[in-house]
Amino acid sequence: MEVDLFVQKVHRDGEFFVYDEESEPQANKGWLLIRLLFVNLRNYANVISVLEHHRKKENYFGEIHFCELLKSINGEFGVKARVARGWITSCQNGLFHDAHFNCLAVNLITLAGLTPEDWKVKEE
Repeated sequence: MEVDLFVQKVHRDGEFFVYDEESEPQANKGWLLIRLLFVNLRNYANVISVLEHHRKKENYFGEIHFCELLKSINGEFGVKARVARGWITSCQNGLFHDAHFNCLAVNLITLAGLTPEDWKVKEE
């Protein structure tokens, strides 16, 4: 029997594409953000088509950094924000059934000075 990190029986339910990104936002110094997007292989075509729809609609295919989006979505320079808004709206309208997003925020200031020994689970 295969078990996970918490000694729970592993239940497999498909194959997934996993996209990740790590960053240290300048506005929130001292934090590390780790974002993961899980897309089940059987839903992949739908997820990609929805996300691509918003890119094609705005004719924008470059990078989008959510922390750098302008406050205004109007005009030429709001194109990234409009694409991002389309993605978020799609997620709210049901795309989250086909893809799962997770974000882990790590407070690096709290971790400062810890050693690998500090991470070990202490026996009671």
